[in-house]
Amino acid sequence: MSKIRNDKGQFVKTGKNKNCLFCDSKFYVCESIKNKKFCSYKCYHNSMKGKKQPKEYVLKRAISNTGKKRTQESKNKISNALKGSNNGAWRGGISYFRKRQIKQPKYRKWRKEIFERDNYTCQKCGQRGDYLEAHHIKPYAYFKELQYNMDNGITLCKKCHKKETIKERKINWSNQFIKRKPDLNYWVCQ
Repeated sequence: MSKIRNDKGQFVKTGKNKNCLFCDSKFYVCESIKNKKFCSYKCYHNSMKGKKQPKEYVLKRAISNTGKKRTQESKNKISNALKGSNNGAWRGGISYFRKRQIKQPKYRKWRKEIFERDNYTCQKCGQRGDYLEAHHIKPYAYFKELQYNMDNGITLCKKCHKKETIKERKINWSNQFIKRKPDLNYWVCQ
């Protein structure tokens, strides 16, 4: 790109004036940056509020924040903002209850009955006798009345159980940004 000079030897501006799409103020855009639509980063970010950003922008931002040192104060602020009921994966404080529950004789009996009914075989892949886990088809966090119901249990190997819980977590995590309870019809249809 050759730069244009005037009679005095000074460089001449070859760009154009444009109007900002957000604040409608005029700004100068040089010839090399033709696609610029906003007068500043502030206007660009304000225009993006409430809109879903393209994945490439989200990835770029994630990469740019990788390895940044945060102060203890900002770490605490982030931590407190995502604790308890503010966290999208919050399901009413059941983790303590769950840890206590698996030690109860009633739960152990239910688990053993599920294994015996399914002949100690994973019901998804057919693997037998490996490390098996009793899975609640409808999560006990949302269906407390079905906790010890035999029809609500299935025997899964560790690998298949992980796949099932990932499916359920996707449902929970997809709801964290919109602050609503998960669609219980997902489990009712199964």
